[in-house]
Amino acid sequence: MKICISIFFIFLIFCIILLTIKNQKNKEKMNLLIYENEKFKSELNEIKSMKHDLCNIIQSMGGFIQANEIEGLRDMYNSIVNECEYIKSVESINNDKIENPAVFNLINVKYKLARTKDVKFYIDINTDTNNMNIKNFELCRIIGILIDNAIEAAQMCNEKIVNVKFYYDELNKRNIIIVENSYSNASIDINRIFENGYTSKKEKLNHGLGLWKAKQIVNLHNNLILYSTKGNLFKQRLEIYD
Repeated sequence: MKICISIFFIFLIFCIILLTIKNQKNKEKMNLLIYENEKFKSELNEIKSMKHDLCNIIQSMGGFIQANEIEGLRDMYNSIVNECEYIKSVESINNDKIENPAVFNLINVKYKLARTKDVKFYIDINTDTNNMNIKNFELCRIIGILIDNAIEAAQMCNEKIVNVKFYYDELNKRNIIIVENSYSNASIDINRIFENGYTSKKEKLNHGLGLWKAKQIVNLHNNLILYSTKGNLFKQRLEIYD
């Protein structure tokens, strides 16, 4: 009897240790998430202050105009355009427009991923991301897959673009999320991209699973629709009905 009790207490202590370790890891992950979000908010504030500096830079262009130095003027103009595009894209990724913390962090991470691959990442949020008829886990999983695919395809193009749009269709009572990107493979079959294992890549191993999984999640709900279209940009459209 004493042996059984001893074994029980040892097992109990072991379980407590495991739970403590797990909770500590979860706490560390949460602290990292909070740190990343605060860091990004700080970057947003810095960018907002940069807008005032741009006014001074634009005024300084007058010097090149007076000196008739067209080449210098052209270089400064190109730099300003690139800076404005950067500011516009980052300012749209803020917690005032993206109220949902999970979606905010996901977009933040994907934006940074796009920048490391020289992909221009634009986002337009015109809906309440906290008020969608879908679980956060499933929403972020689907969006993450769509954006990852978009970035991967865009980085293979000369013009590397990814657009992400959120808006609410009042008439049909649905949230619509569009992820579109530049692409170079015009032969991709939009009727097969949601098949398990389908990929247009030469390397088939471990590819063709992301969109299939996204579609599997969508198929579990009668208020979700996901489909693709091709045009100047490749477009994935997720519809979430109330």
